[in-house]
Amino acid sequence: MTIRIDPETELLVKSQMQAHGYTSPAELIAAALQQFSQDNLEMCPEDLNAILEVGVRELDAGEGVPAAKAILNVQSELLKRRQPKQP
Repeated sequence: MTIRIDPETELLVKSQMQAHGYTSPAELIAAALQQFSQDNLEMCPEDLNAILEVGVRELDAGEGVPAAKAILNVQSELLKRRQPKQP
């Protein structure tokens, strides 16, 4: 398979390969897709609906946040859910 990417994305791929020790773009992409799949499986539909409901209420109240902050909030929540629970 041949995939065409823009120069900016190519630089990102190369920097991530170097930063994380991947030996090929295919290896990096495979790892990224595995992580993406795992992240999406870890959030059940009920959790996603709850998060979306909060967001809709905030938007309705004029309390929206920029997309970048919203993404960081979701990523943070996913990281918290991966942490082992303390007894």
